[in-house]
Amino acid sequence: MIHVTVWVTMSDIANGKPGDPCACPIALAMKRAGLPSPEVYEDEIVWQDNGEHVAETSPTVREFIRYYDSGGTTIPIHFHLEERWQTNAQKRGVV
Repeated sequence: MIHVTVWVTMSDIANGKPGDPCACPIALAMKRAGLPSPEVYEDEIVWQDNGEHVAETSPTVREFIRYYDSGGTTIPIHFHLEERWQTNAQKRGVV
């Protein structure tokens, strides 16, 4: 189980791309935190590292995504990322 605090900075906000799950500010911050190949969606965050990892988004993250993607003003945030399941096989209960 992975527990990580992710810090989204002004640089991430300035360099992120609205509507792009792989290049939004949260994805950029996750890459800096050492979480490879992130994909950020409103309801979940996925990253690949020797298997697929999935975490649910918090209300703070969902609100940030909505504001950022709609062109609203956003400020730096941090959030705790807690893995929901580790691999697709574990998710299905195969392993």
